[in-house]
Amino acid sequence: MSVYMNADIRWYVGQFAVSSYSKSSTFGAECAPLDSTPISTSGWVEVIPGQKSGSFSHDLMAEHTDGGLDEVLQALHGVSDVTQSFSIGSTVGSPGYTFKSLSTQYQPFGGTVGEISRAALSGSGSGVLARGRLIASDATAVTSSGTGTAVQAGAVVAGKAMYAGLHVTAASGTSPTLAVVVQSDTTGFGSPTSRITFSTATAVANRHQFSSVAGAITDDYWRVSYTVGGTTPSFSFAVVLGVG
Repeated sequence: MSVYMNADIRWYVGQFAVSSYSKSSTFGAECAPLDSTPISTSGWVEVIPGQKSGSFSHDLMAEHTDGGLDEVLQALHGVSDVTQSFSIGSTVGSPGYTFKSLSTQYQPFGGTVGEISRAALSGSGSGVLARGRLIASDATAVTSSGTGTAVQAGAVVAGKAMYAGLHVTAASGTSPTLAVVVQSDTTGFGSPTSRITFSTATAVANRHQFSSVAGAITDDYWRVSYTVGGTTPSFSFAVVLGVG
């Protein structure tokens, strides 16, 4: 059995790494039980699986500077399909999840005199909660075009899809642009195939995105390829893949 202490957790809501302010965060998946007990019951309730749903909550340390946590979360509150991703570790290859979400409750401030000001965010998932791997980490900024490290994130069987969440957590320079593509291949990446192409991100647009590619895909190694443009550009971004 392998256990771990909660440290070096990365959690992204839209373009913000909320784990830098989080005291505790949770998410989970639920499946509604549907009562299928027939009239000829033997006295025991029978159920079949119904629709699945997800939920999340964040207990945060409040932050109110311009462009900071509060400004971002307030702008995303009540907005459909905000990308959220989570990874146990900031290194490429760490296990993680990605999903679309809707913030239904946001508390920007709370606490008493002498304590750290707190904020809270919670809501529902929208669609699949996909489990996979972190294939690009925002721990190191990129200033020129390149490719990421290949990660064995798994093949995709027919009827399933590979989902990807992109989070651009920092962008600077004059007219900076970032185009990210998710590629797959076998070991060695001798002939990669582009599977998911995100819209070009800038300092003000397309900072978080969610996309997918349907199976069947026999390739089980995945990486990012990225093209950086502009004058003295710099980007920090993360990508989490997951099959669902």
